[in-house]
Amino acid sequence: MTTVEKLSIALTPQLAEKAREMVASGDYATVSEVAREGLRLLIERREALARLRGDIDHAWDGPFIEPRTRDQIRAEGRSRLAAKQRA
Repeated sequence: MTTVEKLSIALTPQLAEKAREMVASGDYATVSEVAREGLRLLIERREALARLRGDIDHAWDGPFIEPRTRDQIRAEGRSRLAAKQRA
């Protein structure tokens, strides 16, 4: 079994009531389970945000593409399609 460390936390009355409601609904056995799940979700969210920031940094440092108009993009697409059909 996983070892646990006991901590004491302070919640606003609104958060404490929500935690008790989650236990009363049967979704969680204890308020501690509610807190653990919330912390796990917060960790996941922060990790996902860090990955997104890394992706943005990578894209920002990547090659720059000159802006094109819609007509230029369509013309390029038609040219590629024609070349593919000829092949």
